[in-house]
Amino acid sequence: MAATEQGGGAGSKNARGSFPQKLYELVEGHSRAAQSEEDLVVSWCEGGLAFIVRDLGRFCEEVLPQHFCHNKWASFIRQLNLYGFRRITQGQSSGAYWHKYFQRGQPQLLRGITRTRRATAAGDQGFDDDDHAFAQQRQLVGGPGVAPASYGGLA
Repeated sequence: MAATEQGGGAGSKNARGSFPQKLYELVEGHSRAAQSEEDLVVSWCEGGLAFIVRDLGRFCEEVLPQHFCHNKWASFIRQLNLYGFRRITQGQSSGAYWHKYFQRGQPQLLRGITRTRRATAAGDQGFDDDDHAFAQQRQLVGGPGVAPASYGGLA
């Protein structure tokens, strides 16, 4: 294969943008476009430090094909994992996804999100001590991938 992945630049496979950039635009656009809570398919969580898919069926059928070349939830989750996103498993934001460089109103931070070259150990999944310390500081997680009940609700 002659093409190499370079984060969505002009020489990359997909010139429309990198996965983190597309994801940011997806979450921003759908959060702003919703007229009511019932209209929300995907949105930022309270505080803008994580996002959540609220309607999986509509997300796969309507949203994914608009932004990516597929409509498969498993492929989307694989991309999240490859870019170091973590799933919040407890509290009001359970089911949301978080990355320390993916924050509402901070698109300049997306540069810090890089794709891993290979899968990491099953227990690690790219969540290093610095990530964990950052998450604890922001009160996002009580342990790797775990959010305390005190983390704000969905917005």
